[in-house]
Amino acid sequence: GFEGILAPGSDWHLNGRSPNILYKAPNVKSIKTILSNENLRADICTNATNHNWEGYPLTSDKLSSWISNSDGDSINIFMDYEVFDSQQSNEHDLFQVLEELPNYCLNNDIQFFTPSEVIAHHNSKGIYDIHNPISWSDSSNNTASWNGNAMQIEALTKIYALEPFVKASKNKDLIHVWAKLQTADNFHYMSTHAFNDWDTGNDLSPYESPYSGYIFFMNALADLEITCDKQKLELEPVIDLDQDLTVIDGISQSDEATLKSLGFKSYASITQMSNWNIHSFNIEQKTLYYRGIAEDWARKAIRLLENIN
Repeated sequence: GFEGILAPGSDWHLNGRSPNILYKAPNVKSIKTILSNENLRADICTNATNHNWEGYPLTSDKLSSWISNSDGDSINIFMDYEVFDSQQSNEHDLFQVLEELPNYCLNNDIQFFTPSEVIAHHNSKGIYDIHNPISWSDSSNNTASWNGNAMQIEALTKIYALEPFVKASKNKDLIHVWAKLQTADNFHYMSTHAFNDWDTGNDLSPYESPYSGYIFFMNALADLEITCDKQKLELEPVIDLDQDLTVIDGISQSDEATLKSLGFKSYASITQMSNWNIHSFNIEQKTLYYRGIAEDWARKAIRLLENIN
């Protein structure tokens, strides 16, 4: 099994402790946690091209000196590949800094190890207890860069709501497009949180603003919904209009037996939705179909049945 895990060294959870030692999760005996040094990571990945940064310009000897003077057992940076683009400029050559860094480090008696070697050479010295999702996207180390505002929440809710209809199509191209729309960057480009932080995600955005990113995404999502409609991706009939209304009045969303007795064919997928939206009905076939998500699905279904009858 696994012997270690890499995680962001969140200041909120470290509470003054060093990120340069190994930790473990509560009640975990064998799996060690290796944390990133977020301050050092920010200096390399974000501050290196900032002329107002007190450490500017970043050089190999300066970086190796910081590492040498750090406490702990191992210093981990966990850089993204995008850093080699965002922090590269005519005035600052990050490639040269990193190319020269090993020699400076070795001269300062700093050694290089793989994560597996760090785990083998050092014991965990504390508990790192995390109860909420964290990231190394920004200094708050949470997921606000992806789901922190109303635009992002609406976009996420709508793309997830399409899941049963896209999967029911068994159309590989449609499923592929739906999956690509869930790429994290799509929601990161809508972030307003990043503008008040040292996060570089919006610097790399192809859109003029988070709102523009939201509009482009919702247009693409609307096109996907239209494609679903064209392919008539309604699910199986779920309520027969000839059913006794007194029985339908007794529908309980948590009552599996009642749901199945009314003709529900896909109970497992139905219960993943908290609400329904009546999509279409066919009077000749006396069949009611559902699609999408809305509030009080049972009440709306009953009202529609009563109006038809």
